[in-house]
Amino acid sequence: NKLAHADGQNNYRIIETSIVKNLPKLKTSSGIARQLEGSKFILELGAQGLATALKSSDMTKVVLGISGGIDSAVAAIMAKRALDILELPASNLHTVGMPASASTGKTQANATKLAEALGATHQIIPITDITNNILRSTGHDQSTQDVEFENAHARLRK
Repeated sequence: NKLAHADGQNNYRIIETSIVKNLPKLKTSSGIARQLEGSKFILELGAQGLATALKSSDMTKVVLGISGGIDSAVAAIMAKRALDILELPASNLHTVGMPASASTGKTQANATKLAEALGATHQIIPITDITNNILRSTGHDQSTQDVEFENAHARLRK
């Protein structure tokens, strides 16, 4: 199996890999159908890679932070697919939401609904009080959503 790789200079080389052996072949189509087909291919490629990493590490569970946004939704779907490939139960995917003051009820609900739809276990750990304490200790006003505000949240979610 081969995978093309660009070096940033539009020079391509073929990389031998076993990851893509079970992927569907892209068909020639146009417009939305082509985009959907490409999206499925990318999702499957990521899931195959994660499944390979899990198997080679003797890991059977995935813990993933989800916000209710598109990025974490794609990551959760990819993780669930990787577990399917390994014939592991959906409950081996554990998602964690860590809402703070800037989180909306809609995104939190989206995260919970996604976890339920995937059959994952889901835990919510609010971080508002902790981040407010951190921001207060640095003299931040806790209402200005600047880099310091964002970094305080990101550090706790890491």
